[in-house]
Order: sequence, then C-alpha cells, then structure tokens
Amino acid sequence: MEHNLFYYLHIFLVICVMLTVFTPLYMLKYLFVLPFIIYCIWMIFDDCPMNRLHRNTNNKKDNFFIYDVLKIFNKDLKEQRAHIITGFAAVALVTISAFRFLYRI
Repeated sequence: MEHNLFYYLHIFLVICVMLTVFTPLYMLKYLFVLPFIIYCIWMIFDDCPMNRLHRNTNNKKDNFFIYDVLKIFNKDLKEQRAHIITGFAAVALVTISAFRFLYRI
C-alpha cells in the first residue's frame, strides 16, 4: 500500500496525542481534554478528517486509519473491535491524566 505525507503526519499526531499523559502538569491541564475534543470531531464529521487526506481514491470503501494500523498486530481484527480499542484508549488517556492531577504525579 502506498502512503502519502498525510498518512505519516496522521501517525505522528496519534503518537503525540498518546504521549500527552507524559507532559508536565502545567501543560497537561490544557492538553488532557484533547482526546475528548478529537472524539467530538469524529462524531461531527462521522470520521477523522485526517483520513480523507490520505484515503486511497481507487478504494471506494472508507479507510479507517487506526484499523489499518492495528491490523499489523492482529490480522483477524474486526473493525468493530478497532473502534472499541480506540474508545478505550481515549478514555484511558483522560483517566490517566486525571489521576496525575489528583495525586500530583
């Protein structure tokens, strides 16, 4: 599969969002809502807007980016399970951030 610049930018942004829980507390108080905002954007656009920038135009099927990435680790993964994993990761990031605030970790 051929990937363009936006695909790699998408991977970079996903990694940056996942690493927000490791930022210092003075930055985390602004960044901890990022997973919630991203999830709201997904609901409004019915997809991640970044997916549209690197979607294969020959493929009429919607391209679920995280599903493609997770299939690297599990070939038998269903798309519904990938959505569940994505939701779990978003909730986990906010929960970890909240615990860092509560316990000043």
